[in-house]
Amino acid sequence: MRTSLPGWRAIQEYYGSLAYYGLAAAGARERVNLEYASQQLGPAVPCLAVTGVDFSQRSIEYAREVAARKGLNIHYVNQDYLEFETTDSFDLILMIMCDFCALSPTQRKAMLGKFLGMLKPGGAVLLDVYSTTAFDQREEIATYKVNLLECFWSPHKYYGFLNTFKYEEDRVVLDRYTLVERSGTRTVYNWLQYFSADELERDFVDAGLAIEAFYADVAGAPFDADGTEFAVVARKVAT
Repeated sequence: MRTSLPGWRAIQEYYGSLAYYGLAAAGARERVNLEYASQQLGPAVPCLAVTGVDFSQRSIEYAREVAARKGLNIHYVNQDYLEFETTDSFDLILMIMCDFCALSPTQRKAMLGKFLGMLKPGGAVLLDVYSTTAFDQREEIATYKVNLLECFWSPHKYYGFLNTFKYEEDRVVLDRYTLVERSGTRTVYNWLQYFSADELERDFVDAGLAIEAFYADVAGAPFDADGTEFAVVARKVAT
């Protein structure tokens, strides 16, 4: 889930007038991109009630500043979305930047359960994932660089070591970052699950969510079976 709304015009078209009636999105723990969101939402912003959840305090502070400057009606919660609970219900939940892939099987099951519980009847989920094509393109590597990823991990000088491991049977990739600084050494484990459309559909159906469509991305481009990413729209069936 994420408060940035790329491809909003495609979403707005897909859901029609519903986008203007209390549409709400549960957000994500990644850095928000509200500058882009405000451009996409345009005059619909005052009609939307948006909730954004992010476990980074710095990202939340930045998002609040942008929202205030743009006059966006967004409520932010500084919390890990895996622990987020609310009595509110939503028309639309977004989880983008392939964040779903970083969750373990247990976490994904729990997250889908949260989606189901938070959605209004007929409400929808939009998320994207890495595909099996992307998995096939990944290679096991071992590399080293001073300030690996252009100082992403620290503002101070560090030595970064990256080891990538592929687990073929489970279609999982581990990027293990070892970061050596003057103050000490730390290791970051970045696990990513890669999906086929059939596998993702099974997970959603098991959680009680009905697949409505697959796309090449969250902007609504036509689905590409050979693409490295794809997006899914799933709905809570109204009873």
